[in-house]
Amino acid sequence: MATRGASGMTRWKARRISGAFTICFCVLVIALLVGAGPAARAGELTVNAHVPVDDLRGRTELWLARLDADPSEPSSLVLGLRWIQDTNGWFPTWLLQLVGRNGVLAEPGVEAAGEDLIAVDLTKLPPAAGHTYEVTLSYSGDTGAVAVKVADRTEPRVIYTGGLAARAYEGPLHAVEGTALPFYIPVGTSWTPGVWQGTFLPLTQFAGRSDEAVIRLVNPAPAPGEFRFYIAQDDTEQLLAAVALTESETWIPLPLETLPLGLSELRLDYVVEGSVLHSERKEISVGRLDFYVRPVVLEREAGIGHVTVGVKSGEAVTEPLAVELRATLSEQVWNDAARRFDYVTYREDVPVYQGPLDLSKAETELSVTFPLPDRPGNWRVTIEPRVTPPTATTLRGEERLFSTHMPATVEPGATYSIVVLPDTQHYAQSYPEIFTRMTGWITAHAASLNLAAVLHVGDITNNNSPAQWDNAFASMSLLNDVVPYVISIGNHDMVGPQGGVTRRGDTLVNSYFSVDHARRYGNLAGTLVPGRIENHYALLDIGSDRYLVISLEFAPPDEAVEWARRVAEQHPEYDVILLTHSYLSGSGRRSSNMLNSPLAENPDTTVNTAATMWSKILYPLPNSFMVVGGHSAPKAPTVPYQLQRNAAGRRVFEFVFDWQDEPNGGSGWLGLITFRPDGAIDISVYSPYLDEWADARDDNGYRSRYTLYR
Repeated sequence: MATRGASGMTRWKARRISGAFTICFCVLVIALLVGAGPAARAGELTVNAHVPVDDLRGRTELWLARLDADPSEPSSLVLGLRWIQDTNGWFPTWLLQLVGRNGVLAEPGVEAAGEDLIAVDLTKLPPAAGHTYEVTLSYSGDTGAVAVKVADRTEPRVIYTGGLAARAYEGPLHAVEGTALPFYIPVGTSWTPGVWQGTFLPLTQFAGRSDEAVIRLVNPAPAPGEFRFYIAQDDTEQLLAAVALTESETWIPLPLETLPLGLSELRLDYVVEGSVLHSERKEISVGRLDFYVRPVVLEREAGIGHVTVGVKSGEAVTEPLAVELRATLSEQVWNDAARRFDYVTYREDVPVYQGPLDLSKAETELSVTFPLPDRPGNWRVTIEPRVTPPTATTLRGEERLFSTHMPATVEPGATYSIVVLPDTQHYAQSYPEIFTRMTGWITAHAASLNLAAVLHVGDITNNNSPAQWDNAFASMSLLNDVVPYVISIGNHDMVGPQGGVTRRGDTLVNSYFSVDHARRYGNLAGTLVPGRIENHYALLDIGSDRYLVISLEFAPPDEAVEWARRVAEQHPEYDVILLTHSYLSGSGRRSSNMLNSPLAENPDTTVNTAATMWSKILYPLPNSFMVVGGHSAPKAPTVPYQLQRNAAGRRVFEFVFDWQDEPNGGSGWLGLITFRPDGAIDISVYSPYLDEWADARDDNGYRSRYTLYR
């Protein structure tokens, strides 16, 4: 790599100068070797001191290190380091400053207002009473290089490390206090491994050996010695490069192709006349393995849970690898007083897989089984991989939720309920625990309350982001193998890369709730587009009732509406429930808000309103029965509705379930549609988060609880 630019100076105004030099920052713990070194070099001196700070009351200045021309004359300061209180602002602040003679620190051609000393502000971080600081100040009068390090020894951390280019000085130098070493040590030098991608990206973990890796070495001024880089692997060590600095930045190629998978150590030595005066070490890692834990699949009769763990690497790996997967199983217990989950450990750090890891094709899958708990409940299993040799890993889905509660068994003629999940967009974004509380309550009461199915009205997420889909998927996974569920896609689930809904096909839903997933957990029977879930239908047989649930995306296009009508005609023995995100408004009227969406202006698609869905699908069908939607929230936790009759004279029930304007993203309200053998349909609203049944009436007269009849 070519050597790049030199540091420069900017003009000073007034007696204290801020940022006049190029400062090189570094947060390394530096090993200062004080053993035998070369003979004293004229004009070079390093002082190392321990400075206790007992009490700051009444103090406005604290000297940490000084290099003087005459140790018996306090006014002979050449270069020093101090903390000083600055009272020029609204509140006093402490400044760490480098102070030097006018001829040492002044920029050439700039007058220093007649002052003998000039100060450079390094940082505003204040000292702490009761702490001891280790200070290193090093100066080369030959080159003008200055290096500074201040470390807090009481709570070990580096306060400041850096360097600057001052001016040469030919006079005598003496350390006033501390240990003096007769040579310059570049404690302000920084070096960083990384990759060059048109710009420098600092890295200590490299995904593969094909990266263009480099070491960036930055020094504020030429140093008289040599910087040597070594690579240590196991018990061997090889010299990577030896550099004599003539520029402020030097780039050293880092040959990743020669390094083993896993950890290696880089060492930098600063050498003068054959003696190592300064040494630093850093670990780097080559290769990264990405683990992905898929949802838990229950095998109830066998009493085991099954998990598939996918593993990928950035490139094929030929070295032998081994992996151990360990699992911790915790019960999810709702804390009513705190309104949050407590996780009670059931089994901890149990090995569930151990063996070789074949990544010769850059990816593989591992099959994991573990015994299910001996009691019903909602659970969290956490998977942790341990790779040999140690290799950088990423992990997605490491915490998976599942439920061992029993599903409902609805006998013919029995009362049962369908649960409606309203818009969960704010839960997925900001309140995932409330979302999980809602689905966890459903599974816990599925058998006792005959909760036979769940319908989600859409806006599962707020802006179609992976993090929000992850949250929603985790919460909904508690329903797996307990209560079948059918989802709808809302406008917020369709947001595109530029924001807003301007076209179809941008939703990430298929990466989470795939067709195969919906077939297993939602009784999916068909889709409009093969392999895509936006428009699909499910068949639900509950007791003596049979339902065809047709799920249409927000503002469905003409082809989806026509497809839905054909599907319904092909299943005349099923009552049709249309599940679509936007149908009724919060006032209980059929909505045309879809026409206000940018999607309606796209010439490549069409948009259907509630009125056209009614006229094209529901009204002509003799088996149309119900519409369930969301999108528009009433001013209270109520359920607005309409009663209509289709062409055959049969009642069709139209509902809107949406409480996203309630506190905490919706207060955990969910809807229940309860079917009784006498034909009554009870509507109610309950919040497991609040443990409260809603009993409200909104401005349009709709209530939280009421009964309708078929």
